[in-house]
Amino acid sequence: MTDYAYLNARICSMRKELLSPDAIEDLLAFTDLKTLSERLLDSPYRAGLASLMAQRQPLQALDEALDENLRQTVTRLFELAGQEPDGWLQAFISDWDVQCLKTILRGLHRQFPQDRILSAVGPTSSFSREDVAALCSQPDARTVVDLLLSWCSPWGLTLKPIVRDYNTDRDLSALEHKLDAHRFETAYALQGSWFNRDHLGMELLAAEAEILNIIQCLMHITANTETHLIPSPGQVTRTVRALMNASTMKEAMTALAHSPFRTVFDNALPFMTHAGHVGMFERMLRSELLTQSRRLAVREPLSIAVACHFLRSKRNEVINIKLIAHGIEKSVAVNATRAGLVLLQGVA
Repeated sequence: MTDYAYLNARICSMRKELLSPDAIEDLLAFTDLKTLSERLLDSPYRAGLASLMAQRQPLQALDEALDENLRQTVTRLFELAGQEPDGWLQAFISDWDVQCLKTILRGLHRQFPQDRILSAVGPTSSFSREDVAALCSQPDARTVVDLLLSWCSPWGLTLKPIVRDYNTDRDLSALEHKLDAHRFETAYALQGSWFNRDHLGMELLAAEAEILNIIQCLMHITANTETHLIPSPGQVTRTVRALMNASTMKEAMTALAHSPFRTVFDNALPFMTHAGHVGMFERMLRSELLTQSRRLAVREPLSIAVACHFLRSKRNEVINIKLIAHGIEKSVAVNATRAGLVLLQGVA
């Protein structure tokens, strides 16, 4: 079993390299990518960024350097953990690949050019930058699945049975749901039973499942389609049940206003004035996951919660920097970019 006392002590050292919320806020003051990149040369991202700045366009250099730094962090963490028989670390970061594949499938569905899809892909856990580029270059979902199968990727095996249906009905939701469901079912199997909630890892994943199910409910209400929930290691939460019973966005918003997520909902409400525009709400809900993992890490300092919180914090930092960089590239108003940042004060 993993020696969490040793692993978490090393994580405490690694955590010092995370940028503070104030440092992230300071990046909003930059108006061009060159000066933003030069500022990051004075950060832990300098090693990869310095060489890439001479080889790539500024935004591409930043994206690649941030992704590579995150990959190196994950590799270092797994090396420190040694053998990981319970697989919890992998269970947490597998979501990164799920989000990557969703982004690629959505981009191909909308027939976006390869460069646009690639620039929208966030950090991944098992796919290299070259892998992602190869997936983005495919003409459709079927060839994406074929390429994944050629790599012996479990995601290819997961999507293979249903990709033919997508070719017929052009409904991406089934593919996306299958990716999420496979990820959680694989993680729950680590405990031998979906209903064994003794392990903190299960509690951490259950919170992720609830947030995904909230977003699924909102998306399907606007599309007027059936909601397929992500499997959860316990009963469906009251908030999700209320949203499943809602038939309009007005009813859904009433349910959220009386839920544990009401503060997040209040902050996101100005961005949800148009049907289906729930992306900002989803981004803000991610702050709830950071709050949860920080709380559990403080409560159980010799548990997997410490590693989970560090991984969530590191990925969130990369996403924050990317949002700022892409905002500069697209001349997005600073206030609009700031609204998309998730800044968690304090460190576990």
